[in-house]
Amino acid sequence: LKEKLFQYWRTHFFSDPYLHFDQPVPGAVDFVNGVLDFKQTKVIYLTGRDQHRMSRGTKEVLEKWNFPVEHPQVQL
Repeated sequence: LKEKLFQYWRTHFFSDPYLHFDQPVPGAVDFVNGVLDFKQTKVIYLTGRDQHRMSRGTKEVLEKWNFPVEHPQVQL
């Protein structure tokens, strides 16, 4: 049973669909967008997420909450 639970968790937790439950910390969206108002600043999102299985969902959820993603000063 323990192995089955672990495999279920591993398969589902580390996948794009579960990323859509993410919510930003209050004020984070305004802060990150405000940083881009300054010239020569960059926003770099650091994550421990698996790029192969989770990059699409990470980008989608950032965009869903209006974090800048497709911007020349932003790197994901």
